[in-house]
Amino acid sequence: MYLHNGFIKNYCTHCRSLLEARLDPEFGASIQGNTDSECLFALFRQLLAEEPDLPLEAVLEGLFEQLEEWAGQQEALLNIVITDGQRLYAARHAFNHDCPSLYYITDDESFPGAQLIASEPLTQADFWQPVPEHHILILDPEQPPELIPL
Repeated sequence: MYLHNGFIKNYCTHCRSLLEARLDPEFGASIQGNTDSECLFALFRQLLAEEPDLPLEAVLEGLFEQLEEWAGQQEALLNIVITDGQRLYAARHAFNHDCPSLYYITDDESFPGAQLIASEPLTQADFWQPVPEHHILILDPEQPPELIPL
């Protein structure tokens, strides 16, 4: 699973060619559309293939570092959620702009046993926690939530 909630300003005219030039043909060939989200996912998959022993949070951090270099002064809102099949990794990040909101909850009576991530709280429960700006949240069903600064 992969989700990108955000945008890269002037993506098509500023960053797209840089991003696509970095992609190996096997990853670039999977792109069907012209959105920043799809290209970001292709680059994420390539970075993961290049360094398969890196933890996913380190791959996300590498993706953000590369994007920040390419974007220059362009705004980029980068809430990204991805899973390895066991854990959810949710990044709340941006550069040249405020971070978009991102919340999580691990104890909501409306969703027993669930761990939820949302851009805004889905229920009235007071237990929703904001993910701090420029952090990656890791949700593991066997561990307490973990926050890692970028």
